[in-house]
Amino acid sequence: MTMRILPFSCFFEIQENSNIFNSIRDESDIWLDNAEEIQQAFLDFYQNLFGTSMSNRHKVFQSVVRAPGPNGFGRSFYHDNSELVVEDVKKAVNNFLSTRKILKEINKTNITLIPKIKCPDSVKDFSPISYCKVIYKAATKVICSRLRNVIPKIVTENQGQFVHGRYIAHNIMVFQDLIRHYKRKNCKFSCMIKTDLRKAYGTIE
Repeated sequence: MTMRILPFSCFFEIQENSNIFNSIRDESDIWLDNAEEIQQAFLDFYQNLFGTSMSNRHKVFQSVVRAPGPNGFGRSFYHDNSELVVEDVKKAVNNFLSTRKILKEINKTNITLIPKIKCPDSVKDFSPISYCKVIYKAATKVICSRLRNVIPKIVTENQGQFVHGRYIAHNIMVFQDLIRHYKRKNCKFSCMIKTDLRKAYGTIE
């Protein structure tokens, strides 16, 4: 018995072709096969879905160390040259936090769509992943660090994601216990409802 082994170039070509979609369904279940219409369908979908004290040197530096960048100067550059650039980064972050304005060059973000399922055919079947600039990421990290002590007080305990000290796995274990409880013979009549919460955004429309 012989086994046909494809060269690596063929494998990557097949993989690349599988990531190309020539048609897609919009929110109205209308099929689109024009590149501009497909692009506009995704823009419309995500536009409908989504809408002051100064930071210190330590907070900004800690944000920069962990912040990824899509191109240009990545986090390794800022980490290796921290003493050279951290003051400028701090000024940029503080200016954004005080004026609520940011340069469009800093605000640019690369967005990649990742399929949620094996064979996606609708704009709803994709999740976006954003690659932000390092300075933009540093500013958002500073804001998140300030909200860390407030979020647990305003977000209920059953919400186990995006809250420091909570883990979504806890909710999974509670769910498994409920399933085992429902299977008991002496259990009262119960029902379960499965909903699409659009977990990538933490919202339900």
